[in-house]
Amino acid sequence: MIVHTAGTATPFVGDQASKGETMRIRSPLDPGRRDIQAAKIDLLAWATEGQEEVLGKLFGSLTKKAQDTITWYQQSRRPKKRGAICLRVGAILLAAAAGFLPLVSQMLGRDGALALAPAWATVAVGLAATLLVLDRFFGCTSAWIRYIKAELAIQHLLEQFQLDWQAELAAGDAQAARKRAQKLLERAKAFLGQVNQVVQEETNAWIEEFRSTLKQIDELMKTQEVASAAAGLNIEVTNGGECDAGWTVTVDDGVERPYHGKTAGLRGVAPGIHAVHVAGTIKGGKRQAEVTAAVPAGGVATVQVTLC
Repeated sequence: MIVHTAGTATPFVGDQASKGETMRIRSPLDPGRRDIQAAKIDLLAWATEGQEEVLGKLFGSLTKKAQDTITWYQQSRRPKKRGAICLRVGAILLAAAAGFLPLVSQMLGRDGALALAPAWATVAVGLAATLLVLDRFFGCTSAWIRYIKAELAIQHLLEQFQLDWQAELAAGDAQAARKRAQKLLERAKAFLGQVNQVVQEETNAWIEEFRSTLKQIDELMKTQEVASAAAGLNIEVTNGGECDAGWTVTVDDGVERPYHGKTAGLRGVAPGIHAVHVAGTIKGGKRQAEVTAAVPAGGVATVQVTLC
């Protein structure tokens, strides 16, 4: 019996298989899809029917099994192909956007200020990585390739089986009918085993890939936990003590925070590259400064500015 689970098919031998029955398990991602079915070979009536008729029925059952399996792979690879194209193209576009965002932000900015916060480039990179992880988790690209390979392999086996069968029939004679029938049965058994082996190898590849993907996702989540750990930012304004009423700090496009003296400490800053804007008034004149700070995950960065 052939059991198919989560988008792949697995040969499964049990008591029901010997009776020609099949077992179907529907994938939660595609509940309308039917699974690959086992070849239904009824008990052949060798005693009451002619040998040629019995062999014809056997040939028809096996070729139908192969054709149905080929059709299953053809239909199953279409949604995988669409998913792979959408996810991969989306990842490429987001990665390209991440590279262009800093340049566009600088071109559209005024008076030295950036039009967009540098963090948006990080967001684009993160989204691109997410699409690639989703592609690996759902196996869109890899399943598309596996299904094509399995389909081509079974097509080759089917064509070879049909030619061998016809060649054996053409070479036979009446006296060697029994020997020819035994040889054709052995060929039919080998053909069915080869088809099932292709499906089994495709299934094993999916199992190993799925396990590897889960392991990589677990490792990625652990890495993300470390990378997303809150960090700190120390700001030193060399002439901050000269300000009339203190000075203010704005990180990216965030809230303006007032400070007095020469230093300020910011907690809960997201790791990454940030634009730090400092402004104040000295002797009635507005002064400002802007720097870029690279804040490490879970660490503290220090920047020094002078209002001018």
